[in-house]
Amino acid sequence: DVKKHIKQLLAYESGYTEVYNYSFVSPEWLEKLGIGTEEYIELAHPLAKDRPFIRRGLIPNMLVGVESNLHRFESVRLFETGRGYKKEQQGELAHPDGDAYLPGQDEYLGMVYSQKGVDTPFFELSDSLRFVADRLGLSVSFESVQDGKEYLHGGRHADVFFNDVLVGFVAELHPVTQKAVGIPYRTAVLEINLSVFAPFVKDRIAYTSLPAYPSVDRDIAFVVDASVQDANIRKVILHVDKKI
Repeated sequence: DVKKHIKQLLAYESGYTEVYNYSFVSPEWLEKLGIGTEEYIELAHPLAKDRPFIRRGLIPNMLVGVESNLHRFESVRLFETGRGYKKEQQGELAHPDGDAYLPGQDEYLGMVYSQKGVDTPFFELSDSLRFVADRLGLSVSFESVQDGKEYLHGGRHADVFFNDVLVGFVAELHPVTQKAVGIPYRTAVLEINLSVFAPFVKDRIAYTSLPAYPSVDRDIAFVVDASVQDANIRKVILHVDKKI
C-alpha cells in the first residue's frame, strides 16, 4: 500500500508527526489566509455552524495545527493524508442507477514544516519529499510557479513533478499571510495528489535480487549562477543523455 509506505517513511524515518483533521473548514480561517469560498462546497446542515464548508485540500486546516503548536514548541513537522472535495471535478456516480455524480474526491498528502531560526523551510520540506521519492523509486523535480495561490510566497513556490507528472506543489507562506494567522516563524507547506501518482508507484515497487557486483556512484558538482533553476539544469542533463 503506497499511502502506508509513505506514512512509515515520514513518521519513522523523517521525524514527522501524523495529524487527523476534520473535513470541514471555517470561512473565517479561509479569509485570514486570503482564500475565497466561491469554489468550496457548502453544507446545507453542517455539523458545526462555524465550519459550513468541505475542504478542497489539506493545507488550510493543517495550518491551524501549526499556529497552535508553535505556541508550545519551537519546531513543527506535520503530515496528513485525506480527501479533498472539488465540485468542478466529476467523481463517482451518486447512485449506480442514476446519472448524478459526486464531486471529485482525490486523496492528498499534506506536509508542513516550521522551526525557530530556520530561514529555509522550503528547502527542508523539499528535501523530505526527495527522500520519500527516492525510497519509492521515483524521480522528483520542481519547477517555479509565477502565478500561484495568493497566500503563498511568489518567489518560493514550485510545482512538484514525479517522473514528469504534475502531482502538487511546495511553497512557503507569504509573510503577510503568516502574520495574519499568527504563525511566528517562516513556514513551508506541501500538497501532493496521491490519486494521481499512487497507481504509477505500485507498478514500480518490487523486490529484486542483489547485484552480482557493487554499484559505482559519482558525485558531480556544477558551479552556476544563483538565478539558474534546478529544473533547467535537469532538462539540460536529460537532453544530453538522450543524445548519447
